Amino acid sequence: MPSPSNAAHGQPWSAPFRRVRHWFAAGADGAGRQQRKLYPLNFWFCVSILFLTRIGSELLAYPKSKLLVAAICRHYYRNEDGHHGDPSNEFCDDHRVMNHWVSMSRSIQFLSPLAATVALIPMGILLDKGKGRLAFAISISSSVLYWGSMALFGLVPVFPLWCFYISPIFLLLGGGPWAINALVFATLSSTVRPEQRTTAFSFLQGLSGLPGLVGPLLYAASMSPDLWVPFTIAPVIYSLTLLPALHLKNNNNQNGENNEARDDARPDETQPLLNAGDNSTREAVHFTQVDGGFSQKLHIVTTCFACFFGFYVARGAVIYTTIWVWSRFRHDMAYMDVFIYIQAVVLSILFLIALPLTIYRLDRNWRVAKRDIILSLTSIACCSVGTFIVLVSPNLATAIIGFIISVFGYIMPVSLRSFLASQFDKDFSGRLFAGIAIMETIGGLIGQPIVTVSYYTQGIPFIISLVTCLIMFFLLARLAIRL
Repeated sequence: MPSPSNAAHGQPWSAPFRRVRHWFAAGADGAGRQQRKLYPLNFWFCVSILFLTRIGSELLAYPKSKLLVAAICRHYYRNEDGHHGDPSNEFCDDHRVMNHWVSMSRSIQFLSPLAATVALIPMGILLDKGKGRLAFAISISSSVLYWGSMALFGLVPVFPLWCFYISPIFLLLGGGPWAINALVFATLSSTVRPEQRTTAFSFLQGLSGLPGLVGPLLYAASMSPDLWVPFTIAPVIYSLTLLPALHLKNNNNQNGENNEARDDARPDETQPLLNAGDNSTREAVHFTQVDGGFSQKLHIVTTCFACFFGFYVARGAVIYTTIWVWSRFRHDMAYMDVFIYIQAVVLSILFLIALPLTIYRLDRNWRVAKRDIILSLTSIACCSVGTFIVLVSPNLATAIIGFIISVFGYIMPVSLRSFLASQFDKDFSGRLFAGIAIMETIGGLIGQPIVTVSYYTQGIPFIISLVTCLIMFFLLARLAIRL
């Protein structure tokens, strides 16, 4: 392979970008030839799938509430009060409509992720059995059916309100967007080498998160036209994810060969906890105590899963920040858009620039597992500090600084996913990332009511988030000491 250089000026590329270029270039030699050939294609297919999925989610983030309000308002106007025609905006602001909307939206927000978790493990098993395309097709179809049924029940007056509770049933079939996210990470994890995994996850998160940069613009665009417009466009976008999904190449070990073991034999932490083969001779994690056996391995899994759960519980404080600023400093609600933009910009810089360069520097001295744990530990520390600053901030500028620091905590799920994936065989990736998604979903289901219940209580969500982050920091610190 020719050396990476600048063709126009003959200047060599900087080391971090030369390394990224090496990863993204298809190899043509060595025992890992097939793996390196599949990696560039699978990476961009995974980015496309997650990018389109998040565009669809952003497009429906606000219209879904408007759809429920319109359906409930129409129900009270025609069925309860016996009027004809369309209700006015003043009628839709009635306390009966608003109370019913709050109750119904909370129920659907709880039932939908809960139904998706049921399908996560079966989709992961399909992926591990070499049927990843089928798993993606089922998950994408369930997303289209879920949102399509919501639109049908909300836009067609003949359907009663209880039909909205039927929509989550479609998520039982394939998990919807929740399963798509897990399948994408599992597919990419089984394609790259362990030392590449964190960087690959970082680029995946950064590129697929670009729709967040235009979140407020999508809000204005999706709320202005009739409701049928976003609910027609979004299922089409979800359907388009089938194109890259059906072109994904399966890189699972189907022929009994351990491609990972045939790569360069530098000592690292890539021996799996659940090994499908018996040829691996590398040590998984070097603990200070070597006689723990299964209990030590179980300690890794439970610690990581507890941190995934805790992070999504603590993430509720980030959602609460805009409400906090509005209520405490009496700023206009337009500042909500400012915080959305700040979060999107900071995350893009983190995942596309800062984290890959940091990984390159740390790789010089630290093993992969140690590097990923330290990154997770540092990001949780930043989340704790940022949350505390927002809690005690005397003005808007200080609150923004604390908010930016707290956003650094989003590195933890990326680096901890990579760490945990390096402890499992690639043939177990689907079930592993399905389990991670289940813990994250349950954490979100618990964290969201905490924020809602303490909505008008001064600072309680930040205190809950701070305590949760400190617990995660303690758990990860114990794990880092034992590595």
